[in-house]
Amino acid sequence: MQLPGFCQKGCFFVLLCLLTVFFSSQLMGAESKEAPDPVKKATAKNPSYLPIRLIGGVPEVLPIPGDARPYAESRFAEEIDRALAFMIFKYRDPGRWFWLVLLDYMQRQYDLPERYKLKYNESAKVIAEDQEMRDLLLRIADPEYLIPLEQIEEAPKDMYFLARCVYCCEYPIDDDFVGDMVTCLEKEEEVILSPFALSALMLRQNQCIANTHNQMILRSTVGVRYRNIIQERGVFDSFFAEALAMLPLLGYSDMIDENTLSEAVSCQNEDGGWPALFKEGTARASAPAPTIYMLWAMLQDALPDVEEVKLVPVRPEPASKQTKMRP
Repeated sequence: MQLPGFCQKGCFFVLLCLLTVFFSSQLMGAESKEAPDPVKKATAKNPSYLPIRLIGGVPEVLPIPGDARPYAESRFAEEIDRALAFMIFKYRDPGRWFWLVLLDYMQRQYDLPERYKLKYNESAKVIAEDQEMRDLLLRIADPEYLIPLEQIEEAPKDMYFLARCVYCCEYPIDDDFVGDMVTCLEKEEEVILSPFALSALMLRQNQCIANTHNQMILRSTVGVRYRNIIQERGVFDSFFAEALAMLPLLGYSDMIDENTLSEAVSCQNEDGGWPALFKEGTARASAPAPTIYMLWAMLQDALPDVEEVKLVPVRPEPASKQTKMRP
């Protein structure tokens, strides 16, 4: 039986609608299967992290979800979480570039998440604040970076010693150079120790010169100065945190009493940092220098058996005459 014209047209319209709905649902299903899952991308080894909500300048949730925590079994795991957060989220004052360089090194040494690499924290503003220091010391974070020896020789005395040790594989030094460092250190009673301590560490790691007499004197002189800070001045000295971090790296762990680190850790502020001067019962603003050194000391305590990574990374190929200068 032949259907009326309007029924034929109506049935055709209904069939067309049904087919449209069917193929649309199939297409949407296929797209949903092919769409990437953002949660799966947010791994500890991928810098494409999910957004982090900050409250008062620090992450609302610690530890940060998805971040690897190789120090998770440490007695100071929570304090390490807070210190890491302070360094890259909370602290924004000028002059933090070098502390971010040391944080970059800790990321390499202790296999921390990639968010702590220098390249993810070195903004144009940070670079501009410390351009001269960056020009001299970027080699610590960038194995391909190179500057002319003449530029190093124009640096201030303490920075000159440090920069020469940073580049000791490219521009060789001798025992007389180390002797000059010892002389400078012995003449100045209140000299800042960190450039000499870091220099001694790099000389040991890179074996730029043999274990000479002056090299041993440099190491022991710095070690004794740090020991005096801990034993004579105590936890309230402004370089106490630095001493806690550097003594084990120089081979003088036995100069630190068993409870000393715990005492210093207890002075951590609510924001995750430590003040320049620890003082029980008195609130003081957190500062990057004591915080980065306390973080370093706690990570050494948490992971004492990890294989040592050089502070100055090995250049991937022999030094070229061309220089990779600042961007």
